[in-house]
Amino acid sequence: MKIKEVIIVEGKDDEARIKACVEAQVITTHGYGISERTFAQIEKAYELVGIIIFTDPDTVGKRLRKTLSKRFPLAKHAYIQQDEGRDGKDIGVENASCEVIRRALEKVHTPSENKEEYSMMDLVHYGLVGPGSKARRLALGKALVMDTSSAKITLDRLNHFGIQREKVEEI
Repeated sequence: MKIKEVIIVEGKDDEARIKACVEAQVITTHGYGISERTFAQIEKAYELVGIIIFTDPDTVGKRLRKTLSKRFPLAKHAYIQQDEGRDGKDIGVENASCEVIRRALEKVHTPSENKEEYSMMDLVHYGLVGPGSKARRLALGKALVMDTSSAKITLDRLNHFGIQREKVEEI
């Protein structure tokens, strides 16, 4: 599988894992403290071929994804679930199987201009908030191949990527 965009990951182990699974160019941020030189590399890739943000499904990864998304609003996003990237207490892209990584890259999400507008009341209606909602959000996240770890993140992702209501209802 060949990826035309440049994949942005956190660390060298993530880069090695991605390159073992797909043919792609990768830029490593070396965690949350991205240097200006690295930002310049990402900017160039963003303008020339596009980027896919593929960070770990942990707190640092989510914070880094948010920072990169603000600076590169048209970036594509690839996700894995925590259980797909877990090795003991360590959670990261480097622990995911090639099958999981390929699926995430086949199902990248692109910010949408035609956004559905979901509200927190919609999430309540779909059972994505309240008792038992965590399991339903995780099932939705697995089906959509995106982060739905909290109600707030789920709401943001559904709106940001313009996920159709029919798709949510089907899942």
